Amino acid sequence: MKRKHLEIIPAILSKTREDMIKKVSLVAPHVKMIHIDMMDGKFVPNTTLSTEETARVLDPKKQYIFHWMVERPEEEIPKLGTLSSGNLHLIHAEILNRD
Repeated sequence: MKRKHLEIIPAILSKTREDMIKKVSLVAPHVKMIHIDMMDGKFVPNTTLSTEETARVLDPKKQYIFHWMVERPEEEIPKLGTLSSGNLHLIHAEILNRD
């Protein structure tokens, strides 16, 4: 029986630049893709590193999954610059019901 390939994607949640750099550096050499949690303190009570600062820290040659737990992902995603295209962006369905 042929075994299916299992891919593990580490998730990173960071409130500071130093923490983001440390965590990404730790996992980047070992994986193809990294999941980055993005929180604005509005959609969810917690916050993470700002979108602009995240864009400055991440290596654009790596693949990412951005998990947007923010009120207005359509405003945040373009702030990633070149990282906004070619990567996956997860949003919550609840934002579609906003006024």
